[in-house]
Amino acid sequence: MTSDPASQPVEGSSARFPRQTILVVDDEDTLRYVIRRLLEALGQLNDPRAAIHVVLSDIRMPVMDGWELTAAIVRSHPTLPVILMSGFGTTFLESSVHPQVNFLPKPFARERLLNLLRQVLSADPGATLRRSLP
Repeated sequence: MTSDPASQPVEGSSARFPRQTILVVDDEDTLRYVIRRLLEALGQLNDPRAAIHVVLSDIRMPVMDGWELTAAIVRSHPTLPVILMSGFGTTFLESSVHPQVNFLPKPFARERLLNLLRQVLSADPGATLRRSLP
């Protein structure tokens, strides 16, 4: 019997993980699924009406890449944290383009993602992006 690695408990993580909304933006269905399952296992809710507290985005995507998305977020919500993910080098990202922008190199371990999310979410718990619904 094989188990889904994303649903495996992360030792001691759920008790210390803030319940805030994380928007995952990636063109890879599998990665979005794995991250969503991991966050749901930690008690994060998938509520389309909730305010967004952090954006976790891939850099390389068709149509709008992570840089364009980040620029739009920084212009409209400069305090909203953004985590950019990429498997294509990190040198140019080490000096962040904005204080609220962080980098997560792919591939990454679950604990590395969770630790970065905890750090970002605890830095400015009041920063949110309200979703506009029709």
